[in-house]
Amino acid sequence: MFSPRRTTPRPLPRLCALAALTALAALAGGCASSDEGGGAAMTLSGADEQAGYEAAFQAARDELRDRGYLLERVDSQAGVITTQRTGLPSGVEDVLNRQRHFVRVTFSPPADEQGAGEGADASPAGGRVMTVRVITERVHRPGWRVPTSSVRLASAATDPALDDRGLRPVYAVPVSEDAGAAQDIAAAISRRTGSR
Repeated sequence: MFSPRRTTPRPLPRLCALAALTALAALAGGCASSDEGGGAAMTLSGADEQAGYEAAFQAARDELRDRGYLLERVDSQAGVITTQRTGLPSGVEDVLNRQRHFVRVTFSPPADEQGAGEGADASPAGGRVMTVRVITERVHRPGWRVPTSSVRLASAATDPALDDRGLRPVYAVPVSEDAGAAQDIAAAISRRTGSR
């Protein structure tokens, strides 16, 4: 009697297909950034304006800390929270380019109250507007020399005068804003404060 030989599925083709799909998904995610600008905005209102502002400011500070951001500037009188720049890669674009991200949360009077003059009340009766922006900067280091024969032979030009002072030439240029991440952070802050 003939019994067919059981063949086990080959794991290598499946692993290659899985790796290709993962790479494709990562590339698609890296291309989905928004260059429109602007962030997520939420209006704070309530019976006690100052208490609502303080609760929202504290919720924003706690949410950013819980997400692993290091706070750089926390100014409750000016209504600004800014995080330090982080260089942790979050997509293919960040790996291929030297990019870093930071978050800026601002609390400001509504648009119709902003032009009321310098003596205007900092917390109008209409409530404050919280704006969350997640900004991506591309870091440039001038002096990188890449030869045409091999990338392994690349080198960086150095300035001896800057080296003596312990400085390296570097500058960062804002390239985009991540509106999706800004909306996610604003929604989490809104959940913390209990407003919608």
